[in-house]
Amino acid sequence: MFSDLTGRKRRPVRWFGFCMARLALVLPLTVFAADVGTLTLVCGGCHGPGGLSTNSTVPIIAGQAFTFIEDNLLAFQDDERACTETEFLRDEAAALVSTMCAIVATLENRDISALAEFYELQTFVPSSQPYDPSLAAEGAIIHLDANCELCHSQGGRETNGMSAILAGQWTPYLERSLMRIRAGERMGPTVMNQAISELTDHEIAALLNYYASQVAP
Repeated sequence: MFSDLTGRKRRPVRWFGFCMARLALVLPLTVFAADVGTLTLVCGGCHGPGGLSTNSTVPIIAGQAFTFIEDNLLAFQDDERACTETEFLRDEAAALVSTMCAIVATLENRDISALAEFYELQTFVPSSQPYDPSLAAEGAIIHLDANCELCHSQGGRETNGMSAILAGQWTPYLERSLMRIRAGERMGPTVMNQAISELTDHEIAALLNYYASQVAP
C-alpha cells in the first residue's frame, strides 16, 4: 500500500489479477490500460456505450463530473465503497460475472483520469421513467429543505463539479444508493450523509419521483 498526494492509500496495480485473466476470454490483453477505447468497451458492458446505461440498476455515467467519476473509481479501488457482483460484456458469447472492485483494481491513476475525462465529455441523456406528480411535488420541497440544491442544482440537472447529475438518473439505482447511505453502508460528503440519514422512506420516495420528473431542459 502507498499514498498519493492527497494522503489516500493506494493499492498496487494488479495487471494479472482476476479481471485481466477473465477478459482474456474475450479481449486481447495488448495495451489494455493505455487504450481508452478498450477501457470504455469494458465499462460499456454494464454502463452502456458512452456511459448511457439502459439497465435501471446501473447508473448513467455519461456527462457526470470528472471529479465525481474519479473519486468513485478510487473509492472502489481502495475498498472504501462496497462492490456487488455484476454481469458485464453481456453481449459477448461468454458474459462474465465480476465486480467493480475487480475491474478497477487493474487500473493505474492515468487510466482512471482518462476514463473520468472521457465520460465527462459525453452528453448525459436522462432516462424517461414514470413518476407520481404528487410525490414529485413533495420531493421538490424536500430537495430544497435538505439543501440538495447546493450541490445538485437546477433540480438535480446540474452539479458543482464534484457531485452527480440526479435528474433523469435511473430510479432503482438512486433508490439503492440513498438507502445504502442512510444505512451507513455507503458514505459521501458529511453534509449529504447527515441529510439522507434523517429522511423517511416516504421522503426518499418523494425525492426519487422528483428526480424522475426533472427530465425536461
